[in-house]
Amino acid sequence: MAKMVRSARGELIDIALLEMKSKLVNTQPPEAVVQRKAKIESKPVYYVEPEAEVVPEEAAQTGILNQSTRKKK
Repeated sequence: MAKMVRSARGELIDIALLEMKSKLVNTQPPEAVVQRKAKIESKPVYYVEPEAEVVPEEAAQTGILNQSTRKKK
C-alpha cells in the first residue's frame, strides 16, 4: 500500500506516486521524440500581419468614422 501523508493544507499526498513522477521527469525522452521536436522547431513559421485599417481623412480630423449616421441641422 502506498504511503499517504496529509499536507499542511489538509490534502492527502501519495509519496510513492510523487517519487515515480519525479523519476519520469528526470529521464531522457526517446530518440524519436527528440527528432520529432527538432523537426517541428526547424519548420519556418509564417506570420502574416493584418492589413492596417484605412481611415478617411475627415475621420482623422473629426474622430467620426461614419458621417452618414450623424444628423445635420
